[in-house]
Amino acid sequence: MKIATVRDIRTKFPVVEGWLAETGIVAITKSGRIVAKLVPAKPSDNEPVCLNFAERYAHDGGKRAKSTNISGMLIRARE
Repeated sequence: MKIATVRDIRTKFPVVEGWLAETGIVAITKSGRIVAKLVPAKPSDNEPVCLNFAERYAHDGGKRAKSTNISGMLIRARE
């Protein structure tokens, strides 16, 4: 387990992220005491798959008109 300070998280996050990939757990310290442990997120099967904007624009359910209501399309995608 690697140890990072709160300052390291703010200023050197790519380095801390690399430690996380290597060791799996990074302890976060503040004033010399461990205040948190950072663990990698596990992808969930229940998370909705979001298409990027270009894919949403291209696949708007066949209701494509001359002008597309983009805000309405985004609201429907978030539901």
